[in-house]
Amino acid sequence: MANWKFRLDLKDVWEKLDSEEIPISEGGLIIEAKINDLISKINPNNNEEIEEEFALDELFDIATNMASVVDVEDFDCQMGRLYDWGDTKLSNRKWPEDRMCWIATSF
Repeated sequence: MANWKFRLDLKDVWEKLDSEEIPISEGGLIIEAKINDLISKINPNNNEEIEEEFALDELFDIATNMASVVDVEDFDCQMGRLYDWGDTKLSNRKWPEDRMCWIATSF
């Protein structure tokens, strides 16, 4: 198991999507808001070094695209990108490795 630098809890949205309580487009908007909240916590002062270190441009792009998902294929594509971002190794040589962000989607 890795040491996760950040945590993004999407369990509530995931549950609503799974039960079809909300449409995929609404789920995308909720996830966009959660990602933007995470970005503001990672880099509250818009520091360029922090932005580069944590690949926030990629995360911002994922959030933007998540806000416009219209179907399961779009949603799955953006979730795949989000998981990949979260699994990014941070620069260290210790064990267990530091990784970017735990993405919690189910119980």
